Amino acid sequence: MRKVSTISHYRMNLRLGMFSFMSHRITGIILLIAGLFILVGLSVVMLGRTTFEEFIILLQFPAFRVFGHIVSIALYWHILNGIKILIIDLFRAGRIHKLLTLIMIIIFILGIIFYFIYAYPGLVHP
Repeated sequence: MRKVSTISHYRMNLRLGMFSFMSHRITGIILLIAGLFILVGLSVVMLGRTTFEEFIILLQFPAFRVFGHIVSIALYWHILNGIKILIIDLFRAGRIHKLLTLIMIIIFILGIIFYFIYAYPGLVHP
């Protein structure tokens, strides 16, 4: 039997299930980094009021606002994917994995549309 390396396995197995698996891991890493950043931000309070105010000014840069949107979107995807995995595990619904993934993607797209409508109300009602 031929031994398959991990990278070539992921390259040849680009189906919906692998996309779901990898995206769940990637969003988990994004949320871990965001959680660590939040903890560091909260610990700045112990360094004094001026340091905390400088940190708040730093968070108002556009790059951090984009990072906030990325974290929100990653959290939403991670939650939906986790619910899908729970449904598959609890109800032994592995046969309808593709259908659940497609339903999850549709719910995700609709949720992101509503997210940006409420995040930027000027886009809809100028």
